[in-house]
Amino acid sequence: MSKQAFDFFEQIRAIRLYGGPTEPAALPARLACWGVADRLAWVEPEAEVVEQRVKLALAQRRAMQDAIQAGAACLLVLEEETLPLRGAEEFLQGIAAELAGVDWNVLYLGAATWGEAVEWLPGCRFLAQAGHCAGTHALAYSRAGMERLLEALPEDAPRMGDWIAERDSYDRFLADFPGRLLARPTLASLPYLLPYEDPRLREAYQSA
Repeated sequence: MSKQAFDFFEQIRAIRLYGGPTEPAALPARLACWGVADRLAWVEPEAEVVEQRVKLALAQRRAMQDAIQAGAACLLVLEEETLPLRGAEEFLQGIAAELAGVDWNVLYLGAATWGEAVEWLPGCRFLAQAGHCAGTHALAYSRAGMERLLEALPEDAPRMGDWIAERDSYDRFLADFPGRLLARPTLASLPYLLPYEDPRLREAYQSA
């Protein structure tokens, strides 16, 4: 197992939305297959915020703000139920190399694509246009993307609540955000998405 490919993500953050007793240990255990469990830091949503969509958007914003303040050029944000793909470093090396040649803001390491055909970026084997994909469980951000998103996202819960009410969700907002790309193959999934993943890789998503 090689950690080197994951050095591309200068910071790795996890969002704990549900507050159950086992989640803080479960995701780091799954991330052992990526060799990055020791780099994982949790973003705890504000306890007084009840609405999950507001919690998620605020936590994403906080992760980006922390990354910017730390001078990070690339941030990976995972949700607590994320299932990482074993052997992802083999593909991540190609993904990182191709990202170096394009302008991008957000990279989906995993997403629901609703059966939409992949539109590859010209000359790329690992990057596609995000299209109508959805999902916030494994998102990478470039520094430019973080800066643009921080300008768009309110920083306090009351205003974020109004912002979400107008846009439905952070996920929906991202659907119209420029510079969205999709990693291929899918490097991270969710339990309910496993039946829709590539059958050749389905058993490689770390769920234990």
